Amino acid sequence: MIEALYAHSALQLSLIAGAILLAGLMRGFAGFGSGMVWIPLAALVIGPKLAAATLLILDTLIALPLIFPATKLCRWKSVLPAAVGAILAVSVGAWILANAPPIVLHWGISIVVFALLAVLMSNWTYSEEPSRNQNLGVGALSGLLGGFSQMPSIPIYTLWATGPHPQNIIRANMIVFIAIADASAYASYAYNGLFTKELIPVLLITGPIYLGCLMFGAKAFNKAPPTYFKWAAKGIIFLAAVVSLPFFHDL
Repeated sequence: MIEALYAHSALQLSLIAGAILLAGLMRGFAGFGSGMVWIPLAALVIGPKLAAATLLILDTLIALPLIFPATKLCRWKSVLPAAVGAILAVSVGAWILANAPPIVLHWGISIVVFALLAVLMSNWTYSEEPSRNQNLGVGALSGLLGGFSQMPSIPIYTLWATGPHPQNIIRANMIVFIAIADASAYASYAYNGLFTKELIPVLLITGPIYLGCLMFGAKAFNKAPPTYFKWAAKGIIFLAAVVSLPFFHDL
């Protein structure tokens, strides 16, 4: 199975390794953002289907050391409604992906992400914890966006980041939210034949790198000032907005 790697050049393999390194650091430090780096870069080498299936496995199985502690810290009354909303809406996003013109999708994604980034950059906040309906609604927006862009984290992060909770709670919420959303996708991926033997060599390369970088990022979060978390999250979202611009899809 490892012979499949020889079909790629050293530059392509370096791109894969660099993408998963940065993705692991982002996931470990901020609790989200791995797909925003991995999906567009890895898709250039191994295709979007294999890239998405790889990340799904990494973000659930390999990220277990990150997920278990977060389940004790997160606010379940925020996470569960958001996750339900995301699960219910993701199929609508997938339908949009299958039927909307690509140029409309690209501009739509960019506009939504830049708008949410503007909210974060404005430093606008609210003092009350989001209600169940707010979590459900913004979670649905996250699922919708994830269904057609592979970027489900941005709307729900924006809601929680502008609320009253400290950074460690927000990060734990994001980790558990992504874990639940990922777990719900396994059946769909299996039904659509996305778990293939080609996954094995990719996982052999990416798994150890992802785990090591994820744990390093988690340790860095524990030592970093709270402002570092905020700017890292804003940087991730800015990167997602730039990558989603139609210009880059034409390169």
